[in-house]
Amino acid sequence: MPAKILLTSENKGVHPRQKSGCQTQHANSKTDGSFRRIALLFASAFILRLLLLPLFWNQPLNIVDEQHYQKLSQSILENREFALFPHEPTAIRPPAYPAFLASVYALAGEGNANMVRVAQIMLNLLTGGILFLLFCHVSSKETAFLGTAIFLFYPSLIFFDYLILSETVFIFLFSITILALVYGVDRPSALILACAGSAIALASLTRSITYSLAIPLAALLVPLQPGRRARAIGRVLIFLLFFSLGLTPWAVRNYRCFNAFVPVDTMGGLNLSMGNYEFTPLHRAWAAVSVKGHESWGDIYQNEIAGLNEAQKQATAIRLARGYMLEHPFLTVKRSIIKAANFWGLERTIIAGMQQQFFPKLDSIYFKILFPPIILLAYIGVTLLGFIGLACKLFLERNNLDYIAAFFILGFLGLHSIVFGHSRYHLPLVPLLCFYSAWSICNLKNIWKTRQKLIISLSSAIAIIFSVAWIYDIFVGSIENIHKFILNL
Repeated sequence: MPAKILLTSENKGVHPRQKSGCQTQHANSKTDGSFRRIALLFASAFILRLLLLPLFWNQPLNIVDEQHYQKLSQSILENREFALFPHEPTAIRPPAYPAFLASVYALAGEGNANMVRVAQIMLNLLTGGILFLLFCHVSSKETAFLGTAIFLFYPSLIFFDYLILSETVFIFLFSITILALVYGVDRPSALILACAGSAIALASLTRSITYSLAIPLAALLVPLQPGRRARAIGRVLIFLLFFSLGLTPWAVRNYRCFNAFVPVDTMGGLNLSMGNYEFTPLHRAWAAVSVKGHESWGDIYQNEIAGLNEAQKQATAIRLARGYMLEHPFLTVKRSIIKAANFWGLERTIIAGMQQQFFPKLDSIYFKILFPPIILLAYIGVTLLGFIGLACKLFLERNNLDYIAAFFILGFLGLHSIVFGHSRYHLPLVPLLCFYSAWSICNLKNIWKTRQKLIISLSSAIAIIFSVAWIYDIFVGSIENIHKFILNL
């Protein structure tokens, strides 16, 4: 059944697969005033990041992931190998982010994390430009501007510019992927879908989550394209070809190192098993990596993994996880529901870092009182408005971005609900929620006049689901950490 057409100021009588007349009108009548407004937006975002930069200047790398990335980048520079220890090749992490660090260090000096922070600031601003192009393609300039503004000033994403973690680079590549996917199916183009395949390969080499979703995504792209089905399938095969070519050099390297097929990394299988074994923590599954002694994963399965290389350990871990989940189906379902709640849990990385004094220059009562509410309120607002906007669009005026966004949201949620479900893992989806938040702000008033019951129903359901997840997160999963944070004020 064709999608129902929504009559709003953005889209009056336009088929859902076409651009709105308002968008075309704005595109054809771009004014100096709108350019100045966009320039002011990006300049303000840049200045804000520069003002916060001294708080992280010479910041020690206290997070374990930061330390791993630093070691891998140094290995690339010093020994021309990918290894945590000299002459012991590894694939425990995807290679793209360490390669990015090594590139910055080659230009700015080895270990110069401050220049990485500056580079990530510029990369985040560039991501904002990519998102603005995407949002303009599917909506009005007003919605695109507001969605980009929400992204550029989203607190957690600003703070992640200063951490030596892969989020900023992954979100940049992920945004390019979505832009190319939407353009490639709206204006069916084998060339653009080839670019999308290359982009998602690079994204996968940064964070392996997208590798697992590439083939299901390809199946979705076929019906989204207008025209003959055979040609659509041909273009999707080109997408998969370039995706495969992007992964091939790294996969070949891994085969030579481990005599096994490892397309991205060996961490995924280990995480899957640690998230699904006898002593996996129920309320914070990712804490399984910190379990020590006879309950630790390595102790429990030491006989199974003894003498195995990384690839063999991953294959064994996947087999052990699959067996445990099949033997304990009800516990697995219970854990997965909790992990899903954790995935959309309140954003904790920066707040937890402040609590653990990872950021010495933020160790002030003023910052501890100021930053946590800003981070949490921004997340709550963008999440609720974003999901309400996406739900309304799926019911009223669907376009290809909506289908692709829903696919990635469900894909990320589904995979992380099986593995760890840490709230940090939802950050790559925030740019999409920023757009749908902006769409809600710009359109819900007009929709309310004709579809009050729909808005009330969707908003109530979304608010209830997330309220339950956040209440659980506060009073069950994080109550001890919250208590410690308050005591340390």
